Amino acid sequence: MSVFFSSEELYTVLHALFDRLEEEDPEVSQAVLDTKMAFRLGFTEPEAELFINGKKNPLIIEYGPIEKKSDLEVDIPADMFHEIMLGELTLKKAFATGKIKLRGPIWKAFALEKIFQYGQKHYPDALSELRMGS
Repeated sequence: MSVFFSSEELYTVLHALFDRLEEEDPEVSQAVLDTKMAFRLGFTEPEAELFINGKKNPLIIEYGPIEKKSDLEVDIPADMFHEIMLGELTLKKAFATGKIKLRGPIWKAFALEKIFQYGQKHYPDALSELRMGS
């Protein structure tokens, strides 16, 4: 059974997570800005998209299908994202499964590591927003 029953639930958690990251851990935004890259995170089961533009300050995060050019695209099952964010699965092991699909220079994926690392701290609170909103 999927953790998220709908795209709307996944977007609720993503909004809460990235809002917390921007407010409480500005070094994450700065790390993304330092890459001078744009990232697209695509989620499956359920479907969702996140576009992170680190090409200029301020960092811009957009939710939903977006037809903008990105330097790196990452597709990940939502349940796997959930496991990574809870610390139940390492990012390295997740990549090794082959279920995460990358398009673009693979070495640039390491720029996302800080998002995952700091995101783990805030993810339980982001999940609780989903439960409170239900």
